[in-house]
Amino acid sequence: MQSLQYFGAKDLRFVDMPIPEIGESEVLMKVRKVGICGTDLHIYVGGMNVPTPLVIGHEFVGDVEKVGSKVLNVKPGDRVVAEHVIGCGNCTYCKEGLKNLCTKPVVIGLHRAGALAEYMAIPSELVYKLPDTLSYDDGVLVEPLSIAVYALKKANLPENCSVAVVGQGPIGIFVDQVAKALGHKVYGFDINESRLAYAKSQNYVDEVFNTADAQYMQKFYMSAKS
Repeated sequence: MQSLQYFGAKDLRFVDMPIPEIGESEVLMKVRKVGICGTDLHIYVGGMNVPTPLVIGHEFVGDVEKVGSKVLNVKPGDRVVAEHVIGCGNCTYCKEGLKNLCTKPVVIGLHRAGALAEYMAIPSELVYKLPDTLSYDDGVLVEPLSIAVYALKKANLPENCSVAVVGQGPIGIFVDQVAKALGHKVYGFDINESRLAYAKSQNYVDEVFNTADAQYMQKFYMSAKS
């Protein structure tokens, strides 16, 4: 199969490699879509210490090609999305079901082969069926969207709040949309005018403020009062 592998700073190569073998509790996924995360860009420029060569990519969606003998939650042909953090299973966080906070995690696309390949092997406990109502294009965004959903869940805001979202990058505009869906008024802040303009044009936010403007706080207070 073809894969895209990282060999060092700004050195990505297409490499032919065997289709992964799977264990009894793993799933072989045929990758359909992969998102390019900021983490991937940091890796590409040499900004993160990762093993080389490495198949990167940790935001992905695909089809189940084959399952191990102990896999019960999905079957061949299922459209699926997956988490990317494999917990150690022994630390306090893992025992509390918080493997994303594991003290010794193995992260797909950072510590082991990721999704920029035709196929990938992944523990079945990380795999979830993709609803029929979601396309592959939508499904590949589930991982970053989950960050926004979790943030608003943790905030535990009362109804009809005013929410300030500082930073209108990809995660920020997901937070905007989740907050709006919950009925909140959303104020977007950033120093990047094009990001602010995009968020406003898509109605993700009610008002935007450029924090490079020396008067932005005064403008915000005036808007909030009205």
